[in-house]
Amino acid sequence: MRLPTSIARPLCSAALAVLFVLSTPCANAVTSSRAVDYTDIWYAVGEDGWGVNLVQSDTFIYGTFFIFGADKKPTWITATLVWDGTSKYVGPIYTYFGSYYAGPWNSTDHVESQVGTASFTPDTNNSTLGALAYAVSGVGTVTKSLQRLTLTSIPIAGTYIGGQTGAYTGCTNSGDNSFYTDTFTLQTSQSANIASLNFSYNGLNESCTLAGALNQNGSLHSIPTATYKCDKGLNTGVAIRDIKITAQGIEGSLSAPDVGGGCREDARFSAVLY
Repeated sequence: MRLPTSIARPLCSAALAVLFVLSTPCANAVTSSRAVDYTDIWYAVGEDGWGVNLVQSDTFIYGTFFIFGADKKPTWITATLVWDGTSKYVGPIYTYFGSYYAGPWNSTDHVESQVGTASFTPDTNNSTLGALAYAVSGVGTVTKSLQRLTLTSIPIAGTYIGGQTGAYTGCTNSGDNSFYTDTFTLQTSQSANIASLNFSYNGLNESCTLAGALNQNGSLHSIPTATYKCDKGLNTGVAIRDIKITAQGIEGSLSAPDVGGGCREDARFSAVLY
């Protein structure tokens, strides 16, 4: 990785640059419903035994609450939440009654009733945290601070091929403010909780290594404080967030507050297994 003035990245076309401005935030905050996939199991720390399953489909989230009623017995509630265009997902919640699970299914036993409303508000700085609020008629309002529940350790090591889009902003020389696109081969390694991501950029004769302590929360990884070193002299700090291993590969985002010349770099990357 290098300063825009030293070895310029391939810039986006004018049309692509406009699209990038409109659709891709170059900042830490989660400003789009599609910036992060919130599909995971969520719970409140210290309150074992209950939780919320969130499954995201574009701008829609289907939530199932495994909670307990006044009789301390399991209670079934679902939520259908839609992105409000600003900061949260909102929608109605329902309770259900149905056939005894060990007996035959009888559709006439199935009763669905709307009992209130709910909202899920992702943390704008940390996509592993969020706030849940739901109001049940005749019961009251419940508010919880949630985080993703980690089920198993998910290794990130592998070899990938992919692309990266990003931007330099806030540069001392305004001419250095620019968008870029790159393609790369990515080699990731992991030893205990230390991870390293080595990007070899195609056609640029340059490699950059980002390394640091790896955190996992639910299905997402992050390296909040990583070193960022490149062949041509860049040596700075970077935060890597929303690292997700998929069936096809890996994706994530990075933010480096100082890459020289007063410039800040924000980027997203995605790659498939090689």
